Amino acid sequence: MALRDLLQTQVSAAFELLGDLKETVTFSMATLSDYDFETGSTSINTRTITTEAVVEFLDRGKGIGNTADPLEGIHAKLIIDKAVTSTDLNKYDSFTAQGKGFRVTEYINNGYTIEIEGVSQ
Repeated sequence: MALRDLLQTQVSAAFELLGDLKETVTFSMATLSDYDFETGSTSINTRTITTEAVVEFLDRGKGIGNTADPLEGIHAKLIIDKAVTSTDLNKYDSFTAQGKGFRVTEYINNGYTIEIEGVSQ
């Protein structure tokens, strides 16, 4: 178990060294709270949390901003130190980074970092 602790300490130290390269990211999860059968209206609650992450914008080979296909929009990848968040981020369906909204398309938790990819909404 000592090797795992050493690795986690080193990952956390690396994130500390990143300083202002880390950005505040807001995760959102919309949940249906009520449905009115007479009117067909719904009430939706949105739960949000914030954390720090390294944000990287990705070009999927067709040019950033190409929105002909929803999966060819702007892609972002987040890298988060797993030690700084106790929340299961896998439950959140969208995030906001640098003022842009993204829908989560991929979630990877390797035990030390969490990598999340999203496509612009």
